[in-house]
Amino acid sequence: MESKVRVYGKAQNRTALGILHAYMKIHPEATVEELRQAFPDSLNPDSGVKRLFIWREEKGAKGNWDGYFKGDDEVLTARYGTQVSLVKMWTKPSLARLIEHAKQYGIEVAEAAPADGAFQKRRLYTGVPQWLDTACAEAEERHPHVGVDCVGCHSYRRCGSLVVT
Repeated sequence: MESKVRVYGKAQNRTALGILHAYMKIHPEATVEELRQAFPDSLNPDSGVKRLFIWREEKGAKGNWDGYFKGDDEVLTARYGTQVSLVKMWTKPSLARLIEHAKQYGIEVAEAAPADGAFQKRRLYTGVPQWLDTACAEAEERHPHVGVDCVGCHSYRRCGSLVVT
């Protein structure tokens, strides 16, 4: 499949998070069940937990282990506003499985670190209407510290170490 989004990552867990955010950007109407079908738990058997995703409100583990992304800028929002958290632990083999798996959805991972944060996504299509380019330029001007590479996006938000374009 032709790539639609490229994720730039420098940390394994943040790269995994970037891949899932890219999927939700491409499929904003996906339900949690569809997300779980698209990315089965078997992709990350090394994480020490049984599920890739838990409800945002769920703790997910005993004790004080902080094993899931829970920040406002990290959770995945599915159809109907349902929010889930992705597991944080990703070994090199599990991340490799996820990267290979994501290719079928038009998501690729580049071997480059972003200027700011732990990952970035860039849309790879062209033919962008002028008003979108203008909106992207205005967003970049308002938030120069973010390092936005905004090619054809129609939305912009700063998410901690996550730049969604």
